[in-house]
Amino acid sequence: TLAGTALGSTTTRKKDKAMMRIGFHTDAFNSSYWSFEKCLKWAQANGVHFIECGLIDGVSWIHGLGYQPHVALYEDPLLLRRKMEKYGVRFSQVDAAFPLSGKDGPMYGVPYVLKSIPWAKLAGCERIATTDGLHKPEGLSDDEAMDMMKRSYGQIIEVAQAYEMTINIEVHGYFTTNPDMMEKMLAFCDSPYLRMNMDT
Repeated sequence: TLAGTALGSTTTRKKDKAMMRIGFHTDAFNSSYWSFEKCLKWAQANGVHFIECGLIDGVSWIHGLGYQPHVALYEDPLLLRRKMEKYGVRFSQVDAAFPLSGKDGPMYGVPYVLKSIPWAKLAGCERIATTDGLHKPEGLSDDEAMDMMKRSYGQIIEVAQAYEMTINIEVHGYFTTNPDMMEKMLAFCDSPYLRMNMDT
């Protein structure tokens, strides 16, 4: 993940916001069964100061045993932020990318993203990743799915604006890999807090 991050004085913050920084998503270590803290140690040892991870809404046995490099929303965001600061690492973004294009997007995806917004704010994170599903949604026309996502993003952005949280749509699935559809998605809300992340 490439992220522009604000640090230091106001002048420095303005300059740094325009700069790209190298970071990584902890899912790079999924197959290694690392914990999130082991990822922090790796980042510190390799001089990487920006990190993205997935958010878990609930309890997972593999995460609880320390074999998953992501964080759960039950973890205190302020304490986690302090731990990350000790390693010289901060969030570039957190990943709440449950696919919003399917029939279960409003039921599961929207509450998941909404719960992630205040958590991310307290964790010192300014961006949250969202996306669509890989395939055409079953039982929905393209127009129906787009209308549903427009309502979902409307709910999400209303809260995101209150927290000054950027909601990124990432290019992953059936709709987001179609430039015309992505253009329409970015027009769902007239807000500077709805953006696109190429996830490179």
